Amino acid sequence: MALGSAAVSMAEPSEMLQARLQRFSAGLLVGAVVTEIFPILKEHLLPFAAASGHRRAVSWADALAAILGFGAALVLMYSLKAMDLGAEDESSDEEEEGAEEGKGPVWLVRGGDEESSFKLRMWLTRLQAHSSAMTRLCDEEGAVDRDAVDEEVHGLDFLVDSARRLCRGAEPMDRRGASKLQAAVAELIQDVEQLRDKDVKSDVQAIDRQLRIASQSLLRVHSAAEKATFRRWAPKPLLKKREETPAVPMGL
Repeated sequence: MALGSAAVSMAEPSEMLQARLQRFSAGLLVGAVVTEIFPILKEHLLPFAAASGHRRAVSWADALAAILGFGAALVLMYSLKAMDLGAEDESSDEEEEGAEEGKGPVWLVRGGDEESSFKLRMWLTRLQAHSSAMTRLCDEEGAVDRDAVDEEVHGLDFLVDSARRLCRGAEPMDRRGASKLQAAVAELIQDVEQLRDKDVKSDVQAIDRQLRIASQSLLRVHSAAEKATFRRWAPKPLLKKREETPAVPMGL
């Protein structure tokens, strides 16, 4: 644990390395249970007889007490975990509500830079156009084209995310976020490359299995691309360059 904490403090490991370390820790835990806890339970549940030296019958009272203790420990552990998750959800909801109340209206009333305002207006216009297109697809007589509707849904998802990033003032992606995105994209490419040699007639089940893996990689790519650091008061106005303003780097 000390070595793992030192490694994490030096550099954040990749998701694949974290998953492997979690499996390694789970294996250590299972080994500890098998080699340490089970022999102790066996000694208590199957005690030796003083006269013959052989083990006596199972002590069902002790077994019941052990089972009840194990169940109580599970209930207590998951209850505490549920309380922690509930507190985190409430705090995140309060932060999002405060962010929406404190950031969005301030920027919309006071105004941001012209480039961001124009881009936001363009996203909103495209959002209305895609919504109208989806309405036409759903109102068609006969069978609805599921693929066309799904394509419009993903287009709307992109427009909503882009418009919200503009309203909240997303900073450019930092180096750590870019490295995470590159790792996720590399994993996605590997998953997609494995589909190239599949036969679409005989390997349908294998293709579906590989597509499921690729979809998980795609979700990780989307998560890495969606995460952003937001400015406190949304987009900052762009300062116009003036002739008398010296071109001195910030921080000097």
